[in-house]
Amino acid sequence: MRATYHVAVLALVGATTITPFGGDGRSHAAAVAAATASPAPAQGQIFSPTLSTPFSPAPTTGGAPPVARPAGTTTAAAAPIAVAAGPRRWVQNFKPTELYDGPDSAARGIGTAAQFSTFELVEDPSGARAKLFDHGQGLGRLPSTVWVNASDIGPSGPPNPQFELPTGGMDPTSGKKAPERIGTGWPRIPSAESAVVVDGDSGAILYGKNAHVRHAPASLTKIMTALVALERGKPQDRIKIDVDIAGMWESTLMGLELGDELSLETLLYGLMLPSGNDAAIQIARHIGGSEERFAELMNERARAIGLQNSQFRNPHGLDQEGHYSTPYDLAAMARRGMEDGLFYNLSATKVWQGEGYILKNLNGLLGQYPGADGVKVGFTDNAGKCLVASATRNGRRVFVTVIRSYDPSGDSRMLLDYAFQNYQW
Repeated sequence: MRATYHVAVLALVGATTITPFGGDGRSHAAAVAAATASPAPAQGQIFSPTLSTPFSPAPTTGGAPPVARPAGTTTAAAAPIAVAAGPRRWVQNFKPTELYDGPDSAARGIGTAAQFSTFELVEDPSGARAKLFDHGQGLGRLPSTVWVNASDIGPSGPPNPQFELPTGGMDPTSGKKAPERIGTGWPRIPSAESAVVVDGDSGAILYGKNAHVRHAPASLTKIMTALVALERGKPQDRIKIDVDIAGMWESTLMGLELGDELSLETLLYGLMLPSGNDAAIQIARHIGGSEERFAELMNERARAIGLQNSQFRNPHGLDQEGHYSTPYDLAAMARRGMEDGLFYNLSATKVWQGEGYILKNLNGLLGQYPGADGVKVGFTDNAGKCLVASATRNGRRVFVTVIRSYDPSGDSRMLLDYAFQNYQW
């Protein structure tokens, strides 16, 4: 049997020990500025996918799992995500400021905001007080609408980190009911620089920390690679291997050998389980004719489903200028993928065997966290340790993305626990 190849540093992606990771050579403030250069969603109009109920077969733990869709079928084109236009407006208070529950003089004081707290401006002041939305600070105050004396505030950049903790109601872009938050507090702040929790059914954001900030996505890129391959190819396609892995040892590989002939299905398992960059290149050549053309197809797919903060330059996720995504976009891609039976199997299978390969999944949550059924791990110097995790309990699926995390498995466990314990479907 052939073994998969990956260097030790990349094999540590799924570990839960706390270790430092490399940076991308720019400040976090610069990353936030880059992310906010494009229009961002207005309050109550957070980007969300519009999808049908996710496909949820039972996970498999070994052997060749059944393909849950007929061979040769493709994923149906989904409706694009509605994107709200218009920049968000942020203000800060120049001194400790009293918060009120209304605009008039009879309004009740509801607390004091520390100096240099950041708020979102809801309406231009028409009197002595300004109406603001207080997103909270990740711990402490819950998000709420407040009024402050207009003379106490001035223009500001966005908060850093930028937290989100919605309350429920109808998701404005999917038109589906989001789960209701019944918890009375924030989750513990994750070590990840950026993170998001997304409801699998409605697509609503349940928690965000810099959820729309652009980052190098590392091998989380392969979620989109698999989506495009499943849409444009057939699992039974036979592919002659022309990728030479000589010189690729500083990389995660499934271990392709020149001249072999394999099915697209086998290559997809090599792409998603051991995170094979050789599999990514071979899939790109088969589907797109070249890596460059396949990257164009990836970008077309992202635009078609309404994702505005993702751009792909390659099919594998190794660091490259102009190759980026966000925690939210990656969760939306995974949510799209988990509607497809074969994608589900690619995400949920711990060990797969076929055509001379034994392929092991690097996602350490599988079999270790209750209900874990996907999706993908990643690591590069720019992305740090990252993970898109999925778990299902009582028929409800939740997605978590963490990027630049000291402990991706630990962060994901904590955020999944928070979602299942603090939201009611």
